[in-house]
Amino acid sequence: MMIVLLVEAVVFAGVNAFSYDGKEKRLLMDGMMSAAIVLGALMYFYMIEAENYVKGIVVIICIHYSSILYFLGNFSLRTLRELGIAREAVHEMPYGIEYILISFGLLLITYPFLCRLMVRHVRKTLVHMEGMMLKRETGNVFVCFVVYIIGCVCLSFMKSNLQFLFASISLSFISILVYYMFFCEINMMQERNHMKEQLLLYGMEYRRITESIEAARRMRHDIRQHLNIISVLNGQGKSEELAEYLKKYNAVYEKQSTCIYTEEPTVNGILAYYVSLCEEKNVNLDMEIRLGNSSISNPVDMTVVLGNCLENALTALDRLPDKERQMRIRMGMNGAALLISIENRCAKIPGVDNGKFGDWTNFYQARTSPAGGIGLRSVSDVAEKYGGMAQFRYKDGWFSSRIMMKDSVNSG
Repeated sequence: MMIVLLVEAVVFAGVNAFSYDGKEKRLLMDGMMSAAIVLGALMYFYMIEAENYVKGIVVIICIHYSSILYFLGNFSLRTLRELGIAREAVHEMPYGIEYILISFGLLLITYPFLCRLMVRHVRKTLVHMEGMMLKRETGNVFVCFVVYIIGCVCLSFMKSNLQFLFASISLSFISILVYYMFFCEINMMQERNHMKEQLLLYGMEYRRITESIEAARRMRHDIRQHLNIISVLNGQGKSEELAEYLKKYNAVYEKQSTCIYTEEPTVNGILAYYVSLCEEKNVNLDMEIRLGNSSISNPVDMTVVLGNCLENALTALDRLPDKERQMRIRMGMNGAALLISIENRCAKIPGVDNGKFGDWTNFYQARTSPAGGIGLRSVSDVAEKYGGMAQFRYKDGWFSSRIMMKDSVNSG
């Protein structure tokens, strides 16, 4: 892209230097400058992989910045000539050496502020903008640019170039301030929404903990009933009945104790819980766990990853007939990285590209649960926390999650 623009600049400079013969060619020079801007914008849209509205916002801001340099450069040159500092040339080219030096000076002064705006505010905000919000804010940025152009055109009718320069500087400063406040406000709104999502997620985790506590209470109640029966049979001297009862109880206990999927207690506990739910919901489960002697360094984060993925899978399977309820779970180590793959049958998800893995934002609008897809976002946040990534896909009636975490597992 830079090579093409540099070639265009050389051509522009050659035409400007050898073909200019008066003010009647000014239109040609402005046309070539406009062509350079359009060429850069088209190449940018072609080469950069992002949503068109995101690229549109960036292009509009850059063109706005170019227009600020253009108007300030022209107004500064006029003012210097009015004050007698710059000479008035009869046959001077429209983009002469004085204009170039002024524009270069303005570039050195303003470019750091542009970088700060783009890096700290625009890029940070665009990452989380989507849907109707992205379209609306693109329109707002375009309106801000149009208002600036109209303002500069109206200012050009002022008689004093010095007043015109001060007015254009003020208008440019106001434009930059509007952009700054605009993106800061959007960023604050996104942070508030993220906090609400986190609170909702914490509420879901609290309900899970409450359900686990209730399950433990029921288990204690069942154990107490078993002890009562054993005590009654023992008090009545019914040794044969007691032996038969203990034999049956021992068989049930041995069946439960054999449900060891991995030596890692956190993962084993989560899997055991969801395996039991799969049995209750008649889910055909295919599971393969190969963690070896690895140990999870942060059980809380592992609970978030597995819990959200498996709960989403069961929620999707609840909407399907029993014969279509299928799930596949794969977990294993690849060097120092933990790899997780969870696939489940799923009803068609509207508005999702078929067959393409992507991040959680592709499925944010498609969720109908109260969580609104924040479970997938939490999974992605945990994966990124450990130097990995999480991707999701819907294809041919299957929803797939693949997670990689580099630093979450320590080899035993």
